[in-house]
Amino acid sequence: DGRYIVSGSADRTLRVWDAQTGVEIGMFDDIHDTVWHCASYDHKVVTCTGDVLKLWDLDTLDGVEPNSSWLASQAKDAR
Repeated sequence: DGRYIVSGSADRTLRVWDAQTGVEIGMFDDIHDTVWHCASYDHKVVTCTGDVLKLWDLDTLDGVEPNSSWLASQAKDAR
């Protein structure tokens, strides 16, 4: 929805920024390796750190376990 910008880093953090103001509004620091890739969609962020993919919730700033219906809906929307 364009409200957030996310950035991953070699400092093992994922930061969330307000797209309108540029102010940092949150940080995920429970990451155990360099964040090589990140992508956001529907208030969720997927990070890739080496061989680990993890899903994060932008509203709660917590890691989440994706369920199969959420994954299926994302795959359908990506086509």
